[in-house]
Amino acid sequence: MDFGMSSSSGHEFRASDFFMEAFAFVYIFAQSTMTSVYEMLLTISECVHRGGYDLPGVVNDAANSTTWTSTNASAELLNECIDSSMNVNTTGTEGAVHVKDLVFTLPLVELICSLVVCLMVGGWSDAHGRRLHFIAAMAGALIKDVSALVFVLNGLPGRDVIYGVTIVSGLLGSINLFSAGALCHVSDNSDYRSRTLRIGSLTFALYVGRSVSVFVERLWKPLVASDTFVRVAVSVVGAQLVLDMVCLLGVAMVVRESLRVISGYNGSPLWNFVSMRQVKNVATLATRRRANDARRFVLVLYAVFLLARFVYCGEQEVWAEYLFRRFSWTHQASIMLGLQFLCEALITMLAVCMARRMLFKDTSLAIAGAVSFMGSSAIKAVALSGGWHGLAVMVGALSPVIPIAVLSLLSKLVHPEEFGCLFANVAVLSIVAPLVASVSYWEVFVATKAMVTEFIYLLSIIVGTLLCLLLVYVRRNLHLGSLGNLIAEDKLPLLQKRQQDSGAAIL
Repeated sequence: MDFGMSSSSGHEFRASDFFMEAFAFVYIFAQSTMTSVYEMLLTISECVHRGGYDLPGVVNDAANSTTWTSTNASAELLNECIDSSMNVNTTGTEGAVHVKDLVFTLPLVELICSLVVCLMVGGWSDAHGRRLHFIAAMAGALIKDVSALVFVLNGLPGRDVIYGVTIVSGLLGSINLFSAGALCHVSDNSDYRSRTLRIGSLTFALYVGRSVSVFVERLWKPLVASDTFVRVAVSVVGAQLVLDMVCLLGVAMVVRESLRVISGYNGSPLWNFVSMRQVKNVATLATRRRANDARRFVLVLYAVFLLARFVYCGEQEVWAEYLFRRFSWTHQASIMLGLQFLCEALITMLAVCMARRMLFKDTSLAIAGAVSFMGSSAIKAVALSGGWHGLAVMVGALSPVIPIAVLSLLSKLVHPEEFGCLFANVAVLSIVAPLVASVSYWEVFVATKAMVTEFIYLLSIIVGTLLCLLLVYVRRNLHLGSLGNLIAEDKLPLLQKRQQDSGAAIL
C-alpha cells in the first residue's frame, strides 16, 4: 500500500488517480436505477393488492394463461397498475395519494437507517482503513439487487417486505456511507492545492451518474407492460447486479487503501467496531480545541453545509413537483430533471477547474455558488412560466459548488487522521438535511399552493442570504495562520511562490 503523497497531486493527474470517481459513477447510477425499480415495484404491488389480487397470480395470468378471460382481466389490471406507477405524481385520487406517500417515504427510511452505521464506520476507518465504507455499502446494494430479482420472479408479498429490504440496505450504509468513504479516499490522496478539484470531480461523477440513470430509465420504463413486465424487470435488475459486482470487485482490487497507518496502534478492529469506541471521536470532532480558534470555523462551516443542503434538497422536492404538475407527460418532466443534473455537473466541474487555474479561494467559490442559487430562486419566484424554468436551471447550476468548497475547507482545518470522523459528520448532516427539507418544504408547498406558491422560493432566498453572510465572515476571518496543522506537516513547501503570496490554493 502506498501511503505517500502522489507527486502528481499538485500539478498533473494520472488516469489511475480517478478510479474512485469512476466507481462512484457506476455505484450512484446503479443505486439510482434500483431506487426507481423499487418505487415501481412498490406502486404496482400496492395497486394489485388493493384490487384483492396477489401479484404472482396476476403476472402469471397476464403472461402465460391460456384462458382468454383470465388473461384479459389480469393484463388489464397489471397494465393499469403499471400506468399508475409511471404517473404517480400526476394523479390525484385517494389511492394514488396513498401510494405517493409510500413512494415519498421509501428513500427517507433508507436515509434514517444509514445514520448509525455512518457514525460507527467513520471514526473506525481512521484507525483501520476505508474499505469497510465500500464493502458495507456494496453488500447492501447486492442485497437489494438479489431481493428485487426474487420479488419479480416470485411476486411481491406486500410493502412490508419492500420496506424491510430497504431498511437492511440502509443499515449497511447505502449511498451516504459510500460517499463518506469516497470523500475520505480523495482527501487522503490529494494535497491542499488539489483537494477542491478532487472533491469537485467526485461530485461531478455523482451528478452525472444520477443524470444518466434518469435518461436510461426513460428507455426501459416505457417497455414495461403486462406481457413484458417480468422480462424487462429481470433484465434491468440483472444489469444493476452486474454493475454492483463490478463496482465491488473494482473497489476491492483496483482502488488502493488510502489510510496512512498510525504506528503503534494496538486494538482489535472487530472489537473496536462492536464496542463503538470511535463514535465518541466523531461526536466530539467539531468541539475539539484547535490552534488559532479553528474550532469556530469548523462549526460555522458545518452550519453552512447543513443550510446549503437543506435549501437545495427542499427546493428540489418542490421543483420536481412543479415540473410533474406543469407537464402532463411524466417522462418529459423526468428528462428535464436529468438535464438539470447534467447541467449542474458540467458547469460545476468547469467552475472548479477554472477556480484552480485562476487561484480562486474556496470561500469565493462558495459565495459564487450561493449567489447562483439565490438568482435561480429569484427567477422561480418572479416568473416561473414558459421558458423561464430553463433559465432558472442555468442560473442555479453553480449551486453544487457550495458543498464542494465547504468540504474542501473543512478538510484543511482538521488533521488527516480525522478525515473519517469529519466525513462521518458530513454524512450525518447529509442525512438530516434532506429529511428536514423534504418534509418542511413539502408542508409549506402544500399550505401555500392555493395562494402564493412563490413563498417557497422567497424562503430559499432568505436562507441563501444567510449562507452568503456566513461565507463572507469565514472569508474575512479565516487566514493561513488558522491552519496550523499544515505547517506541522510540512505541506507549505508544496506551494508555488505566487500561491504562497496569495494563499489562494489554501483558503
